[in-house]
Amino acid sequence: MEKENLVKLVIEYFEKVDAGDPGYLDLFSENVDFFFPKFGQAKGKDALVEFGNRIGSSLTSIWHDIDGFKITTAGNMVVVEGQEGGVMSDGTSWPDNNISTGRFCSVF
Repeated sequence: MEKENLVKLVIEYFEKVDAGDPGYLDLFSENVDFFFPKFGQAKGKDALVEFGNRIGSSLTSIWHDIDGFKITTAGNMVVVEGQEGGVMSDGTSWPDNNISTGRFCSVF
């Protein structure tokens, strides 16, 4: 797949996550292999659903500054650095710019 198309897929992923659209799952193959801190490494769409449910249960909303992403490609890999934030289920907004600055890096 061309780099442009890979980048479009990654951006579509973040757009769907921010919109709460479960269609983000359609962007992954059945053998997706992923790692997330505090969740660990897991394989398969069922594990990705479990991860989404676990993270989603602690959030009321989430946003990513897609326009501010720094994106690097290498072969079929896309690396995204950016800013994210949202509201926790207890009403706490994040990042608080004290403990959390909302910075993230994802590798696809």
